[in-house]
Amino acid sequence: LAFSTANEERLRILNGGGILKGHSTASTNFHDPQTTVDRTPSVQIHGGNSVHASAALVSWSSNAGAYYSNALYLAHSGSSTIGTNGIVSNSNTLGSIVFSGDDGTDFVKGAMITAESDGTPGNNDMPGRLIFFTTPDSSNALSERMRINKDGKVGIGQNDPSAGRLEIRVSGD
Repeated sequence: LAFSTANEERLRILNGGGILKGHSTASTNFHDPQTTVDRTPSVQIHGGNSVHASAALVSWSSNAGAYYSNALYLAHSGSSTIGTNGIVSNSNTLGSIVFSGDDGTDFVKGAMITAESDGTPGNNDMPGRLIFFTTPDSSNALSERMRINKDGKVGIGQNDPSAGRLEIRVSGD
């Protein structure tokens, strides 16, 4: 189903329910946060530059403070039933931001930021960590480079920082 104005297509809803802007066919060759290839994101914005291939969330001051500013939520439930709640387990991925580049065939991961639960969640309690990954040359596999755990400790080249606030482990790279 295509939506047009001034005889130009502006938005398309695909048969499977996906939303597409800027192209008539969805891209189907993304690598997901794990190792799976040939993924098709449900919402896609295509364009030749940042004007046509960008999304913005804009919040104007309403004298209500930061509480009503814009937000992007990446949320994960431990429930297997859509629309219901279920507690996540320790080390569950809460969401990922994947940065990909086209290698001529697929959109391959070059870097990624992942948020995970970092301990046992409880009522209004979600201990979390951020993990930063990059992909080395001649590879398509992400490598963890930095981690900030639930205690605010930072590990660079170390995925379990325990000494002080910042721990750096230098390898033979």
